[in-house]
Amino acid sequence: MKVNVKDVRAGKVNRDWLESTILVNEIFEKEPNNSTKLLEPFSIHMELTSVGEDVEVYGDFSAELSFSCDRCLCDASLKLKEKFHYILMPKKESEEELLEDEETELSYFEGDEIDLTELAVEQLMLSIPYKLLCKTGCKGICPKCGTNLNEETCKCSEETEYSFLAKELKKLKNKE
Repeated sequence: MKVNVKDVRAGKVNRDWLESTILVNEIFEKEPNNSTKLLEPFSIHMELTSVGEDVEVYGDFSAELSFSCDRCLCDASLKLKEKFHYILMPKKESEEELLEDEETELSYFEGDEIDLTELAVEQLMLSIPYKLLCKTGCKGICPKCGTNLNEETCKCSEETEYSFLAKELKKLKNKE
């Protein structure tokens, strides 16, 4: 979805649309061992207003992702609903270096159009948690036998041979 800067300069512009899963899922597929998928087109609303030369963008979106839990590897889903705010400035050659050298909350646009899809996808990606879990208290899997600890108690006993890391951690705990 693109919007003409002249339309924004003429007055407030509102855009509502469903963004296809194709672009987002292509981004997910580029990551090795990534099971995350956008389940359905995500809903986006943006309101653009001219502020001098700049364009102020208020927006929100909702989306649903499917993924494998990072702890127990079970299939799960997550509904995201986020709001965002941008100030877009016309890009000038001197500002190109500023954008590369410093992290800034401002973004830039070039030419007569602003690509709203790019902004929406960026916000979706930024809203995904670092660790994707099936539930907040996910217990994961037993590192020795692979039992899903959310579903059953592990059958490994205290006498079972521990990994090197587990042995070292136990020594540290016993010193306290």
